Amino acid sequence: MGGHDAGEVASRLAVDIFADSAARGAAALRAPGRKHSQLRAMASELVVEWTERANAAIHRRGGSGSSAGGPKSRMGTTLALALFVSDFVVVGHVGDSRVYRMRGERIERLTDDHVVMAEAKRHPADPRPARKRKFVTRALGTRSTVEPDVSLHDIAPGDAFVLCSDGLTDLVTDEEILTLTRRAGVNRRLAVRSLIDLANRRGGPDNVTVVMAEVLDDVDEDADETDIMAIER
Repeated sequence: MGGHDAGEVASRLAVDIFADSAARGAAALRAPGRKHSQLRAMASELVVEWTERANAAIHRRGGSGSSAGGPKSRMGTTLALALFVSDFVVVGHVGDSRVYRMRGERIERLTDDHVVMAEAKRHPADPRPARKRKFVTRALGTRSTVEPDVSLHDIAPGDAFVLCSDGLTDLVTDEEILTLTRRAGVNRRLAVRSLIDLANRRGGPDNVTVVMAEVLDDVDEDADETDIMAIER
């Protein structure tokens, strides 16, 4: 996260905590006999719980470590998370990374940026100067508590999801994300590489992170986990 120390430490810590939490929570989500409404509520609650856990760990680490001779008290990272369960996905979000869903010839952004510019649109009387319009208003680790945006969305075979940092979306439009992804067809690795390359050709002043996931209509029982998730980074 720009302007903060040890962002790579904060982001790695968040990824590790979410991966461990998801592995532990999978059994509860797969337990038989749950009503669909119960499953949706449980999945949402787990995403909030995991986000709070990651935030607390990063905040503690920031207060106890040191970087370049000073404390890591300003450690922070953004979050874009998609938890696929049954016939829906839970999207968790903090900061200005984004989650998109592409269905057919349509792209839909499932998150709202937590930045001063977006807040100013919702609150026109905001007195903060324009130069601060890209400042993140929420992040993991910068405060002792955090409030993630959590939303549920239906999924269907053929849906493709893009999770990305602002290093991409500052330089590449939503329509271009859809066009390049569709142009790549089933080659998701090519789609990801095309998006990153376009951002870099336009200057690429920031780190560019892109993750893609696709909802499959038929899964080979012998496929390994990476095949099933259909993720390319």
